[in-house]
Amino acid sequence: MLDLLAVDWNEAIRVSKAGTVALGPECVLVATACIAILIDLLIPKEKSGSALATVAMAGAIGAFALVWRTYLLEPTSVFWGAVVIDRFASFFKLVILCGTVLSIVLVEESAELRGRSMGEFYGLLFSAVAGMFFMVGANDMVTAFLSIELVSVPSFALVAYLRQDRRGTEASLKYVLYGAFSTGLMLFGLSIFFGLTHSTSFAALTHLAPDSKASALTIGF
Repeated sequence: MLDLLAVDWNEAIRVSKAGTVALGPECVLVATACIAILIDLLIPKEKSGSALATVAMAGAIGAFALVWRTYLLEPTSVFWGAVVIDRFASFFKLVILCGTVLSIVLVEESAELRGRSMGEFYGLLFSAVAGMFFMVGANDMVTAFLSIELVSVPSFALVAYLRQDRRGTEASLKYVLYGAFSTGLMLFGLSIFFGLTHSTSFAALTHLAPDSKASALTIGF
Protein backbone atom coordinates (compact mmCIF):
# COMPACT_ATOMS: atom_id res chain seq x y z
CA MET A 1 0.00 0.00 0.00
CA LEU A 2 2.83 2.36 0.87
CA ASP A 3 4.47 1.61 -2.48
CA LEU A 4 1.33 2.73 -4.27
CA LEU A 5 1.33 6.02 -2.37
CA ALA A 6 5.04 6.67 -2.94
CA VAL A 7 5.85 9.59 -5.21
CA ASP A 8 8.95 9.95 -7.36
CA TRP A 9 9.51 13.63 -6.59
CA ASN A 10 12.37 13.99 -9.05
CA GLU A 11 10.18 12.76 -11.88
CA ALA A 12 7.28 14.91 -10.70
CA ILE A 13 9.47 18.03 -10.62
CA ARG A 14 10.89 17.24 -14.07
CA VAL A 15 7.43 16.77 -15.57
CA SER A 16 6.20 19.96 -13.87
CA LYS A 17 9.08 22.02 -15.25
CA ALA A 18 8.61 20.65 -18.76
CA GLY A 19 4.85 21.24 -18.58
CA THR A 20 5.27 24.80 -17.33
CA VAL A 21 7.64 25.64 -20.19
CA ALA A 22 5.33 24.06 -22.78
CA LEU A 23 2.31 25.88 -21.32
CA GLY A 24 3.96 29.28 -21.62
CA PRO A 25 0.89 30.99 -23.15
CA GLU A 26 -1.30 29.84 -20.27
CA CYS A 27 1.28 31.09 -17.76
CA VAL A 28 1.31 34.49 -19.47
CA LEU A 29 -2.49 34.69 -19.25
CA VAL A 30 -2.53 33.81 -15.55
CA ALA A 31 0.28 36.31 -14.85
CA THR A 32 -1.63 39.01 -16.74
CA ALA A 33 -4.73 38.34 -14.64
CA CYS A 34 -2.72 38.66 -11.42
CA ILE A 35 -0.97 41.84 -12.59
CA ALA A 36 -4.31 43.42 -13.54
CA ILE A 37 -5.68 42.81 -10.05
CA LEU A 38 -2.52 44.24 -8.45
CA ILE A 39 -2.65 47.36 -10.62
CA ASP A 40 -6.25 47.88 -9.57
CA LEU A 41 -5.15 47.79 -5.94
CA LEU A 42 -2.18 50.16 -6.35
CA ILE A 43 -3.49 52.76 -8.80
CA PRO A 44 -6.67 54.83 -8.37
CA LYS A 45 -9.45 53.71 -10.68
CA GLU A 46 -9.54 57.13 -12.37
CA LYS A 47 -6.01 56.50 -13.69
CA SER A 48 -5.90 52.73 -13.93
CA GLY A 49 -8.11 52.32 -17.01
CA SER A 50 -5.46 52.96 -19.67
CA ALA A 51 -2.77 51.09 -17.70
CA LEU A 52 -4.99 48.03 -17.35
CA ALA A 53 -5.89 48.09 -21.04
CA THR A 54 -2.20 48.32 -21.95
CA VAL A 55 -1.28 45.42 -19.66
CA ALA A 56 -4.17 43.33 -20.99
CA MET A 57 -3.22 44.01 -24.61
CA ALA A 58 0.44 43.23 -23.90
CA GLY A 59 -0.52 39.96 -22.22
CA ALA A 60 -2.74 38.95 -25.14
CA ILE A 61 -0.04 39.78 -27.70
CA GLY A 62 2.61 37.95 -25.67
CA ALA A 63 0.41 34.87 -25.43
CA PHE A 64 -0.28 35.13 -29.18
CA ALA A 65 3.44 35.10 -29.94
CA LEU A 66 4.02 32.05 -27.73
CA VAL A 67 1.08 30.19 -29.26
CA TRP A 68 2.35 30.95 -32.75
CA ARG A 69 5.73 29.51 -31.75
CA THR A 70 4.11 26.29 -30.51
CA TYR A 71 2.04 26.13 -33.71
CA LEU A 72 5.27 25.70 -35.68
CA LEU A 73 6.69 23.01 -33.37
CA GLU A 74 6.03 19.27 -33.29
CA PRO A 75 2.96 18.10 -31.32
CA THR A 76 3.63 17.14 -27.73
CA SER A 77 1.80 16.31 -24.52
CA VAL A 78 2.53 17.40 -20.95
CA PHE A 79 1.55 16.34 -17.44
CA TRP A 80 1.37 12.65 -18.30
CA GLY A 81 -0.76 13.23 -21.40
CA ALA A 82 -3.42 15.31 -19.68
CA VAL A 83 -2.82 18.30 -21.99
CA VAL A 84 -1.91 18.05 -25.67
CA ILE A 85 -0.17 20.85 -27.56
CA ASP A 86 -0.60 20.48 -31.32
CA ARG A 87 -1.63 22.57 -34.31
CA PHE A 88 -5.32 21.84 -33.77
CA ALA A 89 -5.21 23.27 -30.24
CA SER A 90 -2.89 26.12 -31.25
CA PHE A 91 -5.24 27.19 -34.04
CA PHE A 92 -8.18 27.55 -31.68
CA LYS A 93 -5.97 29.33 -29.14
CA LEU A 94 -5.12 31.91 -31.80
CA VAL A 95 -8.83 32.33 -32.56
CA ILE A 96 -9.57 32.78 -28.84
CA LEU A 97 -6.83 35.41 -28.53
CA CYS A 98 -8.20 37.33 -31.51
CA GLY A 99 -11.55 37.45 -29.73
CA THR A 100 -9.80 38.52 -26.53
CA VAL A 101 -8.05 41.43 -28.27
CA LEU A 102 -11.36 42.50 -29.79
CA SER A 103 -13.00 42.31 -26.35
CA ILE A 104 -10.29 44.52 -24.82
CA VAL A 105 -10.82 47.14 -27.53
CA LEU A 106 -14.60 47.09 -27.08
CA VAL A 107 -14.31 47.33 -23.29
CA GLU A 108 -11.91 50.26 -23.56
CA GLU A 109 -14.32 52.08 -25.88
CA SER A 110 -17.41 51.26 -23.82
CA ALA A 111 -18.97 54.28 -22.14
CA GLU A 112 -20.88 51.98 -19.77
CA LEU A 113 -17.66 50.71 -18.18
CA ARG A 114 -15.73 53.96 -18.26
CA GLY A 115 -14.57 55.21 -14.86
CA ARG A 116 -15.12 51.86 -13.16
CA SER A 117 -12.57 49.68 -11.42
CA MET A 118 -11.53 47.29 -14.19
CA GLY A 119 -8.80 45.24 -12.53
CA GLU A 120 -11.22 42.54 -11.46
CA PHE A 121 -12.80 42.56 -14.91
CA TYR A 122 -9.53 41.85 -16.70
CA GLY A 123 -8.56 39.34 -14.03
CA LEU A 124 -11.75 37.40 -14.62
CA LEU A 125 -11.46 37.77 -18.39
CA PHE A 126 -7.94 36.37 -18.59
CA SER A 127 -8.80 33.59 -16.13
CA ALA A 128 -11.61 32.52 -18.46
CA VAL A 129 -9.30 32.73 -21.48
CA ALA A 130 -6.75 30.53 -19.67
CA GLY A 131 -9.54 28.03 -19.05
CA MET A 132 -10.38 28.05 -22.77
CA PHE A 133 -6.74 27.36 -23.57
CA PHE A 134 -6.68 24.33 -21.29
CA MET A 135 -10.03 23.20 -22.65
CA VAL A 136 -8.97 23.05 -26.31
CA GLY A 137 -5.86 21.06 -25.37
CA ALA A 138 -7.46 18.76 -22.80
CA ASN A 139 -6.83 15.06 -23.33
CA ASP A 140 -8.27 13.89 -20.03
CA MET A 141 -11.75 13.98 -18.52
CA VAL A 142 -10.59 15.63 -15.31
CA THR A 143 -8.60 18.25 -17.22
CA ALA A 144 -11.55 18.98 -19.48
CA PHE A 145 -13.91 19.31 -16.51
CA LEU A 146 -11.61 21.65 -14.59
CA SER A 147 -11.05 23.72 -17.74
CA ILE A 148 -14.77 24.13 -18.33
CA GLU A 149 -15.24 25.18 -14.72
CA LEU A 150 -12.37 27.67 -15.03
CA VAL A 151 -14.25 29.22 -17.93
CA SER A 152 -17.68 29.06 -16.32
CA VAL A 153 -17.01 30.53 -12.86
CA PRO A 154 -15.39 33.79 -14.11
CA SER A 155 -18.14 34.04 -16.72
CA PHE A 156 -20.78 34.01 -13.97
CA ALA A 157 -19.11 37.04 -12.40
CA LEU A 158 -18.55 38.83 -15.71
CA VAL A 159 -22.22 38.61 -16.63
CA ALA A 160 -23.15 40.40 -13.38
CA TYR A 161 -20.16 42.75 -13.36
CA LEU A 162 -22.47 45.78 -13.51
CA ARG A 163 -24.15 45.21 -10.17
CA GLN A 164 -26.68 47.98 -10.71
CA ASP A 165 -27.93 46.33 -13.90
CA ARG A 166 -30.92 44.18 -12.91
CA ARG A 167 -30.92 42.33 -16.23
CA GLY A 168 -27.26 41.40 -15.82
CA THR A 169 -27.87 40.17 -12.28
CA GLU A 170 -30.85 38.11 -13.40
CA ALA A 171 -28.89 36.68 -16.32
CA SER A 172 -26.02 35.76 -14.00
CA LEU A 173 -28.36 33.96 -11.60
CA LYS A 174 -29.91 31.98 -14.43
CA TYR A 175 -26.43 31.24 -15.77
CA VAL A 176 -25.33 29.89 -12.37
CA LEU A 177 -28.38 27.62 -12.10
CA TYR A 178 -27.95 26.37 -15.64
CA GLY A 179 -24.22 25.84 -15.08
CA ALA A 180 -24.78 23.91 -11.86
CA PHE A 181 -27.26 21.59 -13.57
CA SER A 182 -24.96 21.12 -16.56
CA THR A 183 -21.99 20.40 -14.29
CA GLY A 184 -23.84 17.68 -12.43
CA LEU A 185 -25.09 16.13 -15.66
CA MET A 186 -21.62 16.20 -17.19
CA LEU A 187 -20.02 14.62 -14.12
CA PHE A 188 -22.64 11.87 -14.20
CA GLY A 189 -21.79 11.13 -17.83
CA LEU A 190 -18.05 11.19 -17.18
CA SER A 191 -18.51 8.79 -14.27
CA ILE A 192 -20.17 6.33 -16.65
CA PHE A 193 -17.24 6.50 -19.06
CA PHE A 194 -14.81 6.10 -16.15
CA GLY A 195 -16.71 3.02 -15.01
CA LEU A 196 -16.51 1.53 -18.51
CA THR A 197 -12.85 2.29 -19.21
CA HIS A 198 -11.33 2.51 -15.69
CA SER A 199 -9.43 5.54 -16.96
CA THR A 200 -9.99 9.28 -17.30
CA SER A 201 -8.04 9.55 -20.56
CA PHE A 202 -9.92 10.31 -23.76
CA ALA A 203 -7.69 7.79 -25.52
CA ALA A 204 -9.31 5.03 -23.47
CA LEU A 205 -12.68 5.84 -25.05
CA THR A 206 -11.41 4.67 -28.44
CA HIS A 207 -11.21 1.13 -27.10
CA LEU A 208 -14.95 1.01 -26.58
CA ALA A 209 -16.53 -0.93 -29.44
CA PRO A 210 -20.11 -1.88 -30.26
CA ASP A 211 -19.37 -5.50 -29.32
CA SER A 212 -18.09 -4.53 -25.86
CA LYS A 213 -20.06 -4.63 -22.64
CA ALA A 214 -21.15 -1.04 -23.17
CA SER A 215 -24.35 -0.54 -25.08
CA ALA A 216 -24.43 1.46 -28.30
CA LEU A 217 -26.58 4.08 -26.58
CA THR A 218 -24.03 4.53 -23.78
CA ILE A 219 -21.09 4.99 -26.15
CA GLY A 220 -23.06 7.30 -28.42
CA PHE A 221 -22.80 5.35 -31.66
